[in-house]
Amino acid sequence: CIGEVAAASGPSAASEASGAAAEGRAAQDAAEDGQTPAKRPKVDAPGEDSAAKEKMRTQAPVQLLASTRRITEFSSARQPSSGDRIVYVSGSFDMFHVGHAQFLKDARALGSFLFVGIHDDSEVGTAKGAGFPVMTLNERVLNVCACKWVDEVIIGAPKVVTEDLIKSWNIHVVVRGSGHTRDEGDRRSCEDYAVPKTLGIYRELPSQWPRLCRDTVVQRIIAEREVYLQRNRDRASREDAYYTRKDQLNSPLEV
Repeated sequence: CIGEVAAASGPSAASEASGAAAEGRAAQDAAEDGQTPAKRPKVDAPGEDSAAKEKMRTQAPVQLLASTRRITEFSSARQPSSGDRIVYVSGSFDMFHVGHAQFLKDARALGSFLFVGIHDDSEVGTAKGAGFPVMTLNERVLNVCACKWVDEVIIGAPKVVTEDLIKSWNIHVVVRGSGHTRDEGDRRSCEDYAVPKTLGIYRELPSQWPRLCRDTVVQRIIAEREVYLQRNRDRASREDAYYTRKDQLNSPLEV
């Protein structure tokens, strides 16, 4: 009988056998009443719950969904007037940093209205290689919009500055940064500015942060990877403890 098996197998088996007996009685009572017997809630094995939470935390997709309202909240909403001297710059602006901000500030000083063209993800990937950009187009757009010296952003701007683009946006000056440590491998990008050079509206601004670029930011992250991982592990354990306490407080009282 169930009692004999439970006694021979120890406390754990006794608990399981008692539960099975209770479930059997509940099923029999439900069948007599013409009802479908209720199923017992599944109890995860030790470690399964934390493993599931860890998987959800590390593998859940994170995608920034930009709306017109959200972009407006980040932008200046200013429109160019007939008296404005319009400056245009373009780039990927991946991993936005102080070098980007300084470049945009210096470019804005050459006029009174700053247009910033941001290349789309496929354009950046083709130019920089697999794995780039690190940030999506939407993320890069919001970062640049939030910069105080930027008046308007062109989303998915072409890499080549064409005459049509210059005339459509009434651009007076086209600016490109120079003096970065990566410039030696970026000679081909000079061809993208052939039209503004011909029109005599091309300017170069030497970088005030020549050794700071997206690559150096990425290298810093990699160098501090273990510190970052440990910080996340500590945070994960605190989150797990919080949700465990929350579940215990919200669980129904046993009768």
